[in-house]
Amino acid sequence: EVISSSGDRLTLEEDYIVSYENNVNIGKATVKVVGIGEYSGEIIQEFSIVKSESDVLLTATMGSNGTDGKPVSVTYGDKIRFVCQAVPTNARMARTARPNTVDFYYGKVLLGTAPVDSKGQAVFVYNTAEQKIPVGTSTIHADFGGTESLNPALSDTNVSIILNKQVLAVEDIKSVTLEDFTYDGTKNTTEIRSLTLEGNQNSSTLDKAEQTLFVSGKAELASAQAGTYAEAKILSWSLNEEDSIWYELPNISDSILVEPEVTIVPAKAPEQITIHSSAKPNTRKEVSILDAIPAELKNGKIDYQLGKEQFGSSISGIPTIADGILTYQTTLQNGIETIPVIVTLENHRPMTVFVVVLVTDKEEVEV
Repeated sequence: EVISSSGDRLTLEEDYIVSYENNVNIGKATVKVVGIGEYSGEIIQEFSIVKSESDVLLTATMGSNGTDGKPVSVTYGDKIRFVCQAVPTNARMARTARPNTVDFYYGKVLLGTAPVDSKGQAVFVYNTAEQKIPVGTSTIHADFGGTESLNPALSDTNVSIILNKQVLAVEDIKSVTLEDFTYDGTKNTTEIRSLTLEGNQNSSTLDKAEQTLFVSGKAELASAQAGTYAEAKILSWSLNEEDSIWYELPNISDSILVEPEVTIVPAKAPEQITIHSSAKPNTRKEVSILDAIPAELKNGKIDYQLGKEQFGSSISGIPTIADGILTYQTTLQNGIETIPVIVTLENHRPMTVFVVVLVTDKEEVEV
């Protein structure tokens, strides 16, 4: 409002004009009033442009869907898009965020920081796999640090997030790891150690790598025979205490991949057995290797192989083995010869049978 020296109220553009300098940004500005028409003279005066106090409006979205004031329901592993919009308002108490930034909090836990753009918005995408927001209902608030035109403010608005456990699907699970065990003839179940989740190559870096969860439970193999198995059937399983906070396991009726393959380890057999045999010179003799093997080891396929093919002068040629019978031919020369036979047993470790042959022209006497 402009008043003349005589006390008359003047009209803009009829009695005077106004011009400004430096009146855009925060700081000192100048206003100049010049009389026109029946009035003359000018007035120049400085004034200050100060920051407006601010408030913030915080929203959260999943994809393109807004919240409409309702809690946002998400599943562990999802990402939440938080938007903080700064607007002028009455004076508020400032917090700790830096200028031109917004800090996003769950309680006293800092979820992350985002810059404020030219529209007064700060957009922050939070990955729930960081495990800073617990399963259940949580309240998220924003700390606005101010801009060149707005003072910092404490937001009176917040957004509610409902975080649900991730219920794993069968296709989410790549494989399981099982515990090796030793063959006993009947057992075909073993302990589950862990499971591996498939990596998501279309997602962020946090999700691309395969993930291992520790599990306890029982798995059943196709048989109780010694060997390696690439598949198993889950009988029961549960996650460890920490992983069970974030995940639920599915029920699986079909066989699942085992990686690395689980092994039923062959049982231990006697390391060696010695058979004593005697024969006269120039004689063909048979010795039963099968009879020397303990009865409990004869419940599967048995293979025989000579441990060497070079013998001294008391043995003629190379002995043969067929159906567990070793056949050898002596020469005319007396002596002692050892014939090693390697026995490979199904479900047990290999063993060696040493046949010690005494070649003599003397008569044998049983004592």
